[in-house]
Amino acid sequence: MACVDIAAERTRITAQLDEANANIQANRTRNEVAGYIGVVANPLALLATEGNDSDKDAMQRGYARQDTLIKLAQVKGC
Repeated sequence: MACVDIAAERTRITAQLDEANANIQANRTRNEVAGYIGVVANPLALLATEGNDSDKDAMQRGYARQDTLIKLAQVKGC
């Protein structure tokens, strides 16, 4: 990969990470409210929570790829 390609892929991955993080943040408040209601009043409210497993997996893969690209850029002297 050329330095330009590395930079472009890092930019693309950063955008994906931002999107996945935004999805997780968007569900956080709803999950907290459902959790409080579930503990206090109705355990079925816990079913209203979102796991965001796919977003979390995407973030894990994205960070791993970012680390690889950073190391590659260092080796290539970008």
